[in-house]
Amino acid sequence: MKLKNKVRIYNFIPFAIIFFAVRYILSSNFELGRIPLVLITALLAVILAPKFMVSKVEGEEKLFMTWFFIKKPKEL
Repeated sequence: MKLKNKVRIYNFIPFAIIFFAVRYILSSNFELGRIPLVLITALLAVILAPKFMVSKVEGEEKLFMTWFFIKKPKEL
């Protein structure tokens, strides 16, 4: 499997976990309509989910992660 395909999977899994967790929490605590609930949840999941990327460093592809809670990209 190419590294770019792994990055897509790595980006999707945390987003999905955060999306469903936040959606459950918001729907159980607040009376929101269906559309506002999905929009708020998606926005929070995009902000809170870590971002994975591939970068070429010295001719070699490397996997990096950035996140809202850390300042510098972290090499994995």
